[in-house]
Amino acid sequence: MRNGKPYYYTSRRVGARVAREYQSCGRVATLSAQLDECTRTLRRIDRSQDRLRLIKRQRINTKLRKWLARVNATVADALTTNGWHRHKREWRRKRGDAMVTLTKSDAARSTWVPSELIATAGTLSAEVAKKAKIGDRTVLGEINWFLDNPAATALYGDVGRHILNRWIVLQAGEDVLRRQAMLRFASDLRTQLAGAKPTALDYLLAERVVLAWTFLNFCDLQYVASIETL
Repeated sequence: MRNGKPYYYTSRRVGARVAREYQSCGRVATLSAQLDECTRTLRRIDRSQDRLRLIKRQRINTKLRKWLARVNATVADALTTNGWHRHKREWRRKRGDAMVTLTKSDAARSTWVPSELIATAGTLSAEVAKKAKIGDRTVLGEINWFLDNPAATALYGDVGRHILNRWIVLQAGEDVLRRQAMLRFASDLRTQLAGAKPTALDYLLAERVVLAWTFLNFCDLQYVASIETL
């Protein structure tokens, strides 16, 4: 204030010294000061929101790490129970232990692609399928006959494939091309991980790896999308 009139100055650092710059005077000075104060308040709010988002992500990451630790513990228990051991941080099968291998019927249903399963399984009549959905037990005989085909059992009973489909729908949305490509890629990846002569355990482990991989990729996409909105 000079002679009862407000003057507004701002300060900025120039090298080792702080320089003052004249901005305005009178009513404009008051408004400029209020505007700058509002700007500083908004910046403080933005920093607070960034910290809250960071804390939220850290909590989610903590939950994910705990979930992955439980998954790793479950897989380790299953491997140990079925004759595997860890050597130099790698899982190896114990020599001399007999491992149950998949039968030809199991291998025939190994794909996750519905069209390939349907080609092997055939289709259930529309009338029987409709009755089954409403709980009509009079069609159990026809259903059991249909499910004697391993591919039909996999088509309806492979929980891993159903879970994979849900994750793919979340990621790909209505894009049919992307859905089909992701499904085929996941199916091929599981087959490659299981190996040339997989055991039942090999297939289960390969399935869990692919599902976990799909889930983590989904989390990565969500994280990237959240960063892009900052």
